[in-house]
Amino acid sequence: AVVSTQSTGVVETENEEEITPLLPLLASTRNTTAVRELLQATLNKSEQITMETVRIVAPLHPETMWEFLKTNFEAYNEKMQNSPFHHGYLIQVTIGNLRKPEQYRDVQLFFNEHDPGNGMGGVMAGLENIQSNIRWGQTHRYNCRSYFYSYARRRAKRFENNVEGSDVSEWT
Repeated sequence: AVVSTQSTGVVETENEEEITPLLPLLASTRNTTAVRELLQATLNKSEQITMETVRIVAPLHPETMWEFLKTNFEAYNEKMQNSPFHHGYLIQVTIGNLRKPEQYRDVQLFFNEHDPGNGMGGVMAGLENIQSNIRWGQTHRYNCRSYFYSYARRRAKRFENNVEGSDVSEWT
């Protein structure tokens, strides 16, 4: 079977063995519409393909993955109801990559209203990961900021040194 991709990056094939090697490539896009389409396409595939897609997409696009999980929570719940480990893992991987206090509150509110069933362990582990991410950001924010500012200054000086004596219009 031939794998064809549309402009959104959706894989159209019935052979799931062809999809797995393409997932990292398709998930690495900055096009969130393509990521949503990829998630939607793999939601209808086997549990293995769905889990692999979530594992790859969640760290690259945590907000998109969280919004997709909220929108399709019932479908994921139904699909994973016979596999408590996979259900919990899916939830943990999805929410564990979030980093903001408002996202933590959003996750809490969502799961107060929606029963995660056998995925409750994943919810608890994911909430701990979010708290850890928030603490890391608060602890290291200034170090990261100063590093990037000094990097930008060094880069700007290097650019200025290369520009001196040359005609900038040559570059355009």
